[in-house]
Amino acid sequence: MFSKPVATITTDNLQSLLNENAVENVRLEFKREIPNKNEVLKKLSSFANTFGGYLVIGVEEAGDGVVSAISGIDIENGFKQKIISWCFEGASPPLNAEVSEAIPSPQNDNKFCYVIYVAVSDLAPHFINGRKGCYIRTDEHSQRFEAKLAKQDELLAMLERRKKINERKQHILTRAQDRFETFTHAKYSESGGSETGIGARFSLSIVPRFPSMPIATQLEVLRSVERETILWGSVGFPVKSNVERNYITQNESALVLRPVSNFSIFEFNIWGLMFYATEIQKNNEIHLNRFLGLVCVFLRHAKALMERHKMMFPMSIELQFKGIRDVPWNHAGHNLPAVDRFSLLDDSFLIKLDVSSVDIRNHADRLAMNLLENVLFSMDWSEMVEVDSTRKRNS
Repeated sequence: MFSKPVATITTDNLQSLLNENAVENVRLEFKREIPNKNEVLKKLSSFANTFGGYLVIGVEEAGDGVVSAISGIDIENGFKQKIISWCFEGASPPLNAEVSEAIPSPQNDNKFCYVIYVAVSDLAPHFINGRKGCYIRTDEHSQRFEAKLAKQDELLAMLERRKKINERKQHILTRAQDRFETFTHAKYSESGGSETGIGARFSLSIVPRFPSMPIATQLEVLRSVERETILWGSVGFPVKSNVERNYITQNESALVLRPVSNFSIFEFNIWGLMFYATEIQKNNEIHLNRFLGLVCVFLRHAKALMERHKMMFPMSIELQFKGIRDVPWNHAGHNLPAVDRFSLLDDSFLIKLDVSSVDIRNHADRLAMNLLENVLFSMDWSEMVEVDSTRKRNS
């Protein structure tokens, strides 16, 4: 049930709570009726401040936290809008909640349930407005996970935990970039590169916004890298070499060397980082259509890995260019001559997007176009962005 978007949870998923004797825990709570506004904010903010979690309404538990019945409630008109409004107006910073539509109860045809999900938040600690405090999810006193007021040391611990998670995210991103630079510079001369070194290159990093727990073991990561391929031209991606072994393992990661060309790399690690990097300059220019094609391929491959490992959490996308100053971008439109643009001042730039896993799984092409618009603007090609925006408004 909890490996899918809230909007797609069904009656069968609710039935699985009964079948599996589900029990309340640090990330899950049941309620027979809809709590009042203050109680909802306590529970949802405590999830956001701790590890994220689900509030399932219309479910009874037997006093020990184990689900006993799913009797449901009457449909609550405007329920989703009300919860979202409470979360926006009643907490600082506002809470970001996902709320299901009314889901038919598996035990009562005339009753319904609701599921509310709040992810672990990088904006924590969240406080309830009106001096009502900051809550965390804990079983310190009652041996039952409940929302309790956070103490000073717990507030500091929350901030320190966020700091460590953010540091881990930055570390694995920097390490991936360093590995690519090490590989390409070490191999460039022996692989037929020019004497001036590697040309313009870009990387696409897709990583959980909060890499707090490993999503797989090292061997599981390696097996996914070996087996997960997608259709791409006549060779597929990643390209498998018939000449040499191009899969390697390094600390926490499995990598494919030369998955696109001689000077490219792909990395997947236990924290859920998917890192794609390649030289993009050929014959002293960059072909816009090839670049967009590679971005689409990388996003499709990342989507397949996320589905394999049931990665359902907030994600960050980082698109980084290096060595692009004075390198022309070539684009030949339909029945039009080739057009070149280049970066006059910047030799590198970084584009960041915060997205959900659902965005990547369901709207990868839309994300690719969003990234492309940012690239075009960065290349002083704003008229191309304007043309695309006009096309969207008219469609």
